[in-house]
Amino acid sequence: ALAGHIILGIFGPEFQKGYIVLCVLAGGQAVTALFGANGTLITMTGHPRVNLANSVVLGLGNLGLNLLLVPRYGALGAACAAALSWAVVNATRAVEIWLILKIGPWDRTILKPLLALGISILLGGGAYYASGPWVATPVGLGAFALVWWGLKPEPEDTDMLKRAWGKLRR
Repeated sequence: ALAGHIILGIFGPEFQKGYIVLCVLAGGQAVTALFGANGTLITMTGHPRVNLANSVVLGLGNLGLNLLLVPRYGALGAACAAALSWAVVNATRAVEIWLILKIGPWDRTILKPLLALGISILLGGGAYYASGPWVATPVGLGAFALVWWGLKPEPEDTDMLKRAWGKLRR
């Protein structure tokens, strides 16, 4: 989403009009990723019917929202319908996993990068509207790095960064 406007512009100015749609879909996928592979977990732990019911709700909810939103908002309505459907089903799956397996999708260590992400989205988004994508990308990425580092990353995170830096230096 940070460089989407630029990348879409490679294909022509008419493609840049889809930037907001791209951002909405990327946000929906981010929510899906935030909950992890919860559909797979439900199936693998012997509850495929629960997962089937969730998939039916996802499909019907998406269809209903598309029928409601697409005539009025076009592609943006379809993107919102998809993103909202994904978010609702994944949140529902997280509750189901808690009720069935007594495990949650996150622990306290996820709060630091989530806070950094939220602040970087606000600052990067503000920079985008104030100055455009060429300024927004470094502002958003820099804000994430500074906030995340200021909150003291977990030892596993710093170890991962050290190993990645070592590979890049080679």
